[in-house]
Amino acid sequence: MFDNRRYAYSESVLGGIITNLQNQKEQLSKQLQEQIEINKEADNKRRHAESHLLELEHRLKTLDNDYTTTEVYRENLKQDKAKFLHFLERLASIMKIENVSNELGYELNPDVILTRAEQLMKLEKDSIVDQKTSIYSLQRKIKQFKEQIENKDLHLDLLRKKVIALEEGRAAKTDLEREIDDHVMLSRKMKVKVDHLTQQVTELKHENTQLKAQITDIQMLKNRLVEQEKEIRRLLEDLDKLQNIRDKQAVKISTLQDKIHSVDDEANRTLISSDNTVRALSNEVRFLKSSLEQITEREHRLLDFRSLIARMLGLDSKTLSIPDYEITARLERLLSVVQPTMAIPVLPMPTSTTTSTNLTHQQQTLFQHHHHHQNIHSAHARQRSPSPVSHRTEASHRARSLSPLHVGIDPKTY
Repeated sequence: MFDNRRYAYSESVLGGIITNLQNQKEQLSKQLQEQIEINKEADNKRRHAESHLLELEHRLKTLDNDYTTTEVYRENLKQDKAKFLHFLERLASIMKIENVSNELGYELNPDVILTRAEQLMKLEKDSIVDQKTSIYSLQRKIKQFKEQIENKDLHLDLLRKKVIALEEGRAAKTDLEREIDDHVMLSRKMKVKVDHLTQQVTELKHENTQLKAQITDIQMLKNRLVEQEKEIRRLLEDLDKLQNIRDKQAVKISTLQDKIHSVDDEANRTLISSDNTVRALSNEVRFLKSSLEQITEREHRLLDFRSLIARMLGLDSKTLSIPDYEITARLERLLSVVQPTMAIPVLPMPTSTTTSTNLTHQQQTLFQHHHHHQNIHSAHARQRSPSPVSHRTEASHRARSLSPLHVGIDPKTY
């Protein structure tokens, strides 16, 4: 019965130790799994951050390409602007605006060219109107001179008829001769006048030819003005087109600049967030390293505890190939040896000196047996001398139990 109790007690103690060790093992395995999952999550975060950085680099490359294209567009616009300004300068030089601009002190622009073109059109119209009025007045004068010449011709015809009639009646009538002489004188005077009038007519014809030449020049000028108007309209259309293109390019450039600024802000934000994530990941990695170091320290402590138990049980602790069942068997043997000393028997009071001597003899034998086993199983045990036999009287003698060998092993301390 007593052996069964000792065996049950040893089994309960070993079961408690084994359950504690199993619980600690499960806790350590759970912690290791958690640390492995945390490491996996950290690796996933790091990979995600690397992919995000690659995307940002790709976006930066695309933005650089867009910026280069915008710079090329700007250079093209500058060249077009230079060509347009050169064209305006040539047009201004043709329209003779340079002198006016130098005198007044303002720059060439399309508005000035348009005003100059309008001025030229007005001047040409005024000159054409003046020429038309002068031509109309000259034509009226020519008509008047023609009528006068016709009247003079009729008058000359009448005078010739009269002269002929006078010459026919000259022989008969002296008075008529006088009249004829008078008429001859008048005819001579009229001839002089006719010559003068013919000279005026020739001059008028010459003026008429000059006016016709001027009219042809005016027609040429009109044609030139029409061509210039067409060219000015075409140039104005080109100016409007270039203005629209410039406005569109300015809008595009402004939108591209806004996009570039927004992308720069987003890139800075993403870089800051990535830096923060990298810092957080580095902190997590440090925490994981510290936790792994703690786990390794705990493992070393457990191994040290195992080696210490093995050394206490008399095993070779230098080799790690000691099986667990051998350690447990040694512990069971030790507990089976130590358990009788831990039991506290209840003894009756002795009535004679013989019983007291028997008890003291039993105590000495048990104590010597216990020390003999302890010296066998533990090299660090301390040898004790047997206590002397006490010779007490019956009145002063009292039964005393053996002090058990207390071996305290706390499984939580490792």
